[in-house]
Amino acid sequence: MAPPPSKERATGAPAGASITRRTFLRGLVGFAGAAALEPWLLGARVWAADGGNVLSPEAPPGEGSAGAEEKAAGALWNEELVTVGADRMAVSWVTDAPGETALWLGERPEEMRRYAWGDRTRHHLAEVEGLAPDTRYVYRVETDGTVGPLNSFRTLPKPPGTRRLRLGWIADSHLAAGSGAGDLNQRYLGKLTDAAPTLLERALDDLMRKGVDAIIHAGDLTDTAHPDEYRAFQTIVAPYAARVPFAAVPGNHDKYRRKTGGIGEAGFREAIGDTLPRLLDLGAATVILLDSARPDDDWGWIPSASLAWLNRTLNETAGRPTFIVLHHPANGMDLWFGTTNFFALQAVIAKHPHVVGVLSGHMHRNFISLARHGDGTLPYIELPATVQFPNGYGLIDLYDGGYVYTSHKISAIDLSERSREAVLKGLNDAYVLYTLGGPGDRNLSYDAGRRTAVRQSGFAVVAVVELTRLFTLLKERIGAAFSVAAAEAANLRRLVFGRFATREEAERRRAELAAVLPFSLAVKEETGGSLPRSL
Repeated sequence: MAPPPSKERATGAPAGASITRRTFLRGLVGFAGAAALEPWLLGARVWAADGGNVLSPEAPPGEGSAGAEEKAAGALWNEELVTVGADRMAVSWVTDAPGETALWLGERPEEMRRYAWGDRTRHHLAEVEGLAPDTRYVYRVETDGTVGPLNSFRTLPKPPGTRRLRLGWIADSHLAAGSGAGDLNQRYLGKLTDAAPTLLERALDDLMRKGVDAIIHAGDLTDTAHPDEYRAFQTIVAPYAARVPFAAVPGNHDKYRRKTGGIGEAGFREAIGDTLPRLLDLGAATVILLDSARPDDDWGWIPSASLAWLNRTLNETAGRPTFIVLHHPANGMDLWFGTTNFFALQAVIAKHPHVVGVLSGHMHRNFISLARHGDGTLPYIELPATVQFPNGYGLIDLYDGGYVYTSHKISAIDLSERSREAVLKGLNDAYVLYTLGGPGDRNLSYDAGRRTAVRQSGFAVVAVVELTRLFTLLKERIGAAFSVAAAEAANLRRLVFGRFATREEAERRRAELAAVLPFSLAVKEETGGSLPRSL
């Protein structure tokens, strides 16, 4: 647990730390993100990666040439607002030296209050709970007086009724014995097989701290299906499974035999003790677990017998909110070995409007596609891996009339950044966009009665400049805070001057900055580097 937050009164933001060429280059890896929000009145619960909460209010930072923005330009890296739900948010960022984790939050910039934790770290993760649904917030991050750009966002609407269930969801832990499978993800795209046990355990800790009622694993428990990997999985999961219901489906890696010398499905059955397909009764909802994996085959497939069983079971559970979990994505042919007979699966699902979501892993990314079934919309949600950037897990809050889904980073931002940096240079920018996804790939509110979904959106004010010019801007302290992202060429960098809930807000900010900045600015809608949303 974190120590109590600092109670010191802010006296103004000190000058940002000086930035050397070496410091700057170390901070440029990956995608820089940000958006904004605040606690509802003073009742919000705010907590850091290691569990700290109650924070102290301070005075807001100034703006303009005499304020904190001038002193903070370019000193915060990889600022990413990952989570925005109906009542919660989570933001992460990185600094070159250890410092304080702090958030400025308020309904308007002039009313922002400062909330801070005492722990000093380079890898910052702050989470806020207790926010008001469907409400606009503004926010900015700060470390030791250096602040990021001002941003805005709107929380998701809450579905009708009372919350009945909180479901935790993880995928693709890829526990590895020895050197692992040696696949493309491991060699070129930042899969941290050596840190897989730590990341799995931290994800489970995070979910338990959030008070989940059950945990589902969407497959690829192991990397090679080696007996030692299954034993390691059992050892890690057992204490959590003793506290809440735990269930899993196998992934393609869990059925490796010839490819890796693993023991395949026999190991999964021994580790989990389940025969699939099966139904998990959680009282307020039903979870149906399907096996989409076949031995030594990376493509997904649902056997006809399983589809017939699914249809019968859905008939028996009619009227009760039902989630379907399988390893392979099932809303269109995907880039990386999806479910090949997804049409047959969707034909069954379309008969049963009480199915409220289809959950999968496999692709190691945040992605939500919406399928039209009858007169309604159904979300197909893909979750990133615990073992690979952004190193995440999912949370589903089920209400009487629907649910809210949010994606979260594991509280191990040092490992998340290590995964980001391990991506093959030249692919980093595109791959991070792909795996992190856009705001609407990470957060969703679903009204089960109307069968409609509301997703997050975001608009960024950006400029693309040459690297040499950026050093000049940092030296001159241009009077506007920004974060830095990789751009499409090695000699270019994307400067982000804020992220906003609506295009109108972003355009207003662009016009304000255009009067004082010596280069052109654009407003870009933020989306992930993804395929079409449905086929």
